[in-house]
Amino acid sequence: MKHLLSLIIVVCTFISLQAQFEKTPIAIEAFAETSGMMEETYLLQMQEMVVSAFVNTKRFEVVEGIDDATGYAMTGNVIAYTVKENYNEDGTTTYEAEIKLTLKVKDLETGQITATETISSKTAKKYANNALKLVDKAGLNADITDKASQVGGFVTAETEEEALAESLKGLNKAIDKFIVKNFPFKALVADITTTRGAEAVSILILTGPDSGLKKGDKLTVVEVTKMEVGGKSYTRRKEIGEVRLDKFEGDFSECVVRKGGRDIQTKFEKGAKLVCMTDSGK
Repeated sequence: MKHLLSLIIVVCTFISLQAQFEKTPIAIEAFAETSGMMEETYLLQMQEMVVSAFVNTKRFEVVEGIDDATGYAMTGNVIAYTVKENYNEDGTTTYEAEIKLTLKVKDLETGQITATETISSKTAKKYANNALKLVDKAGLNADITDKASQVGGFVTAETEEEALAESLKGLNKAIDKFIVKNFPFKALVADITTTRGAEAVSILILTGPDSGLKKGDKLTVVEVTKMEVGGKSYTRRKEIGEVRLDKFEGDFSECVVRKGGRDIQTKFEKGAKLVCMTDSGK
């Protein structure tokens, strides 16, 4: 009977949760550049990196403009771009580049800025002690300064363009982290599939392979409640457990419970709204 009550609650809220299956629209506006140093070609490249990062999540639809005031709008501003020249003892010159990009996200429905963060990336640098190990391992007897560049011991960017390319690689990773942090994946707990006594062992969540998740991903289970404080409505999310995605079943996914099996079981039977979110979600 308790499971039936929980199932009815899931069905009744299904319509409001259809957004989980629909891609969220996001408009990425043309990036600005206030450093005065970067060429437009690289600016467009960074913007395209952000577009690709959102598309790859399979949860967003990147659009040129949003007319119905739903979804998000993002702006980007390169606030710093520096290039450092290194004059080496052997007469060669190498380069290091650093980029600082400020990303800002606006919720078009509420008009609020939901995220703003400056991410940065610089040309990867490996030091001489690491180079020495690599050179020794390779059995090279020539001068270490010359050979280190061949085995990856020192910065090997011989032009400003190469240094920038290396810096952009690191920026790509920072963009992915920004999305995970500020756009956490969410999926409703639909059922408890396996129990051991009073503890949930495995659960079913309302999402399929199109979500962008993959087998082995860890998700945090939270209890979502509405609270009225001072005449205003607030949403409270309380962490109660952790699961790992095990397999996909059509529009659903089965997850193995790693932590909080007792709380998950108890609260689900009482009809609480339980949601799984990506670990880095807020």
